[in-house]
Amino acid sequence: MPRQMTLRRQVTTVWSPWPSGWKECLARSRQLKLGDIVVLDHDHKGSRPATLTWLADDAMIFVFVDHASLGSVALTRQELAMDMRRGQIRTAEGSTLSLTERALCGHLHRLHVTVKSKATSDALTGLVNRKHFEGEVKAAAHNASQSFDSVSLCLVDIDDFEKVRHACGRRPAKQLLHKLGQMLERLVGAAGLVCRIKGHRFAALITEGDEDDAAALFARFTRAVSEARCVFKGKPFRVTVSLGLITITPDIEDVTGAFTLAEQALETAIAGGGNKLHQHSIAVADCSGRDEPTVAELIRNNKFALRAQRVEPIDPQSSELLPYYEILLGVFYSTGALRPPGRVIDIAERRGEVFTLDRWVVQETINSMAADRAQLKTVTGYAINLSGLSLSEEGLLPYVMNLLTTLRVPPGKVFFEVTETAAIDKISVAQHFIHSLKEIGCKFSLDDFGVGHGSFAYLRNLPVDKIKIGGMFVKDLCENRNDRAVVKSINEIAHFMGRITVAEFVENDDILAVLRKLGVDYAQGYGIEKPMPIIELVWPGQPLEVASKAISA
Repeated sequence: MPRQMTLRRQVTTVWSPWPSGWKECLARSRQLKLGDIVVLDHDHKGSRPATLTWLADDAMIFVFVDHASLGSVALTRQELAMDMRRGQIRTAEGSTLSLTERALCGHLHRLHVTVKSKATSDALTGLVNRKHFEGEVKAAAHNASQSFDSVSLCLVDIDDFEKVRHACGRRPAKQLLHKLGQMLERLVGAAGLVCRIKGHRFAALITEGDEDDAAALFARFTRAVSEARCVFKGKPFRVTVSLGLITITPDIEDVTGAFTLAEQALETAIAGGGNKLHQHSIAVADCSGRDEPTVAELIRNNKFALRAQRVEPIDPQSSELLPYYEILLGVFYSTGALRPPGRVIDIAERRGEVFTLDRWVVQETINSMAADRAQLKTVTGYAINLSGLSLSEEGLLPYVMNLLTTLRVPPGKVFFEVTETAAIDKISVAQHFIHSLKEIGCKFSLDDFGVGHGSFAYLRNLPVDKIKIGGMFVKDLCENRNDRAVVKSINEIAHFMGRITVAEFVENDDILAVLRKLGVDYAQGYGIEKPMPIIELVWPGQPLEVASKAISA
């Protein structure tokens, strides 16, 4: 859009000045939002108010509309900051504008909002339209190639919708689409974006959590729709949906590829009789001719690698509690990106191959510790997850002890994590395993505490060092009083019994502040640090507040 006005400096006392420094002006330009009023000083016409009516998605182009002539001025961020510094563009105090100017300003802003809404939203449901949604998917696919963030795409189709429309009519069918769209949007919430792509088909992009979180979310949606009470002219009828879910990975080069894979997953769900969620696993599809390779094949093809996530003391002044790392399994994609294992662990458990997987993780972790003893001295310890099935394997205990002895790794720097459910289900086996390794110096954490039944009753019989509070109670801690009560009670009883507490799913500073107030000892989550390949670890040695701010920036 061409620049249609020539601006010049004109000093006036009724407008608030911009800062004089270049950096201050650049920072001030970032604070502008749609509807803000500025003053343009241009040739021979004096100072005139203008409204910011359009802002590019990357906030690099600003378009202002002159209230008097309705002419427009398009500026880059650098041009805007320079004109601010020269005094040719300044903010306007609303009280100095006449009623007519304020009314015109409000009208222009409402007009812009209306036009933008029509251009980006679906008229029937009010959700974003396909064009806008595809832009977000494209950005997500690009981000997937740059980071380890998990992004999921789900297509949702209403089963037998044509029968519903034939039986109830067009208007009730449209109302059903609107209701289901709202229902899906509420469920997804701030975790992503929902759109109606065509007819009775919706799409949802999930940008928070991993693929397992996305699968759980859409499984809840499937159940909620199935259990919903739908009535037409006094007669109830049942509505179900089919869903196809994929994880957007670096292997997916464009939006078309993402939608193609999601549609394949959706067709599989529909072919299975409807009312199903089919999750397409892309992560390991390229390492053999089958969709579900064995653990041995994945190991042989070097598809596994270790990631690590830092666990920080919440009180940075604490001298007794020191940071440590939790070891997480990663799966390599064909492009080399390292991602969470997703369905791999479920498949391994179903096939009885989880023993092989757990042994590989233990061996690789201890090998890494032995290979870099200089780094090991700077690290408090590494926590290794063990599945419930592996606890029952008789050979695992001597295998771990032999590794520690042979490689001469300090046992005190090896932590093991077992889930509460597995430990309670196999309490006698777990007690023997934990006691035996604690005798040589290893430490233990009880993961997902509070999720199972009778947790506190069994706790005194399990000689663990740390209690990891289930993430389901932590992620909504700021909004849910019941979750706060649960976390408070777990923390107090764990401390009474001499255990240290760790909160998972700490995603932001607000959650961290509540946990600090409740007295929880450790925090873990994306708000502290994202998982990274273990070979890239550098012990930061900086307090939690500094690390948290650096990550958020």
